[in-house]
Amino acid sequence: MIEPNAVEGYRRMLARIGRHVTFRRVTGQAPNTVTTDVKVRSVFRNYTPSTPLGGTARSYSITEGLREFIVLASDLRSGGFPLPLEKNDKLIVEDETFNIVEVDDGTRHIAGAIEGRAVNV
Repeated sequence: MIEPNAVEGYRRMLARIGRHVTFRRVTGQAPNTVTTDVKVRSVFRNYTPSTPLGGTARSYSITEGLREFIVLASDLRSGGFPLPLEKNDKLIVEDETFNIVEVDDGTRHIAGAIEGRAVNV
């Protein structure tokens, strides 16, 4: 169940620290491909794994250029993006393209948000 107060909190966060990014999905095979682009506000930042509460830092294998994103599913849906967001969808920030390598629509589900990681292509 999505909590309206949590959604509004995420909207405020996106307004404050979010930036416009384009999510892209390409379907079909050449020459009959269909590209869907939707530009929305998203948190997009360098990825830093968190240390578990009360735990100690662990050794993580992090790909150079790995970024984290957070986006509201309703923003993607209202823009016409076909959900669910999938691995290998693209994320375009300014003039850089990133390949989505991980999608987690459960961790922030109460706020209707999707978290994931992407790497520069």
